[in-house]
Formats: sequence, structure tokens, C-alpha cells
Amino acid sequence: MLANMFPLVRRHLMDKLRAKGVTMFTGVKYEEITDEGLVVSAQEREKWIVEADTIVVAAGARPNNQLLKALEGKVR
Repeated sequence: MLANMFPLVRRHLMDKLRAKGVTMFTGVKYEEITDEGLVVSAQEREKWIVEADTIVVAAGARPNNQLLKALEGKVR
């Protein structure tokens, strides 16, 4: 997650994204992907379309450790 990155690395990444003209939104809900782009909403605004031909989902991820926990103490 970007917020948990080392500050210097985060700053460098954010600067590169801005230099490339990447539009970033925080605090929005992704509603739908359409032929026109991405439909988003925010608490203080109605839904709107972010026009795009490419959409990159860069959401946080968490590992699935269920198998590891199930096998703990059973395998050498």
C-alpha cells in the first residue's frame, strides 16, 4: 500500500506518476467500468465518469495464509 511505503520511495513514485500525467483519486468508490471509462462516486459528489482507454486497478492486497496455518506443525 502506498501509505506504508518508505517515504523517499513513495515520493519518487508519486513524482514519476505525476510527470507521466497519471490521474489519481483517493476516497472514491469505483462503481462500474464502461466503454467511456470508469464511473466513480464520492460522498460529496454525484457519480461521474473518468474518461479512459486503460484502467489500472492498484488496490491494496493481503496474503492468503490459510494453507500455511493449516499445515503448521504438520510438515517438516
